[in-house]
Amino acid sequence: MASKGLNGKEIIVQGFGAVGYWASKFFAKDGAKITGVIEYNSAIYCKEGLDPDQVKMYMTKNGTLKGYPGADEETTLDPSEYMEKECDILVPAAKECAIN
Repeated sequence: MASKGLNGKEIIVQGFGAVGYWASKFFAKDGAKITGVIEYNSAIYCKEGLDPDQVKMYMTKNGTLKGYPGADEETTLDPSEYMEKECDILVPAAKECAIN
């Protein structure tokens, strides 16, 4: 049986605009770990968790997540593949029909 609440839950966010970014901030504030962020041109993953504000600043400055210093893994080939990584909660906050 899964534990209740967000504390310690691993979350992957697809889309880091207004919805994905703010959802990540609220989840992290409540104790969840943002382990993955997926954008249209890149994706990053870190088992220990990513700081939403740092990721947003990097993305805004560089236009990509490629080279993000806090990532254990990254891709630019097929970022949507990161939607298949193991997590407790997947937040599809960007592309329509991302899950089918």
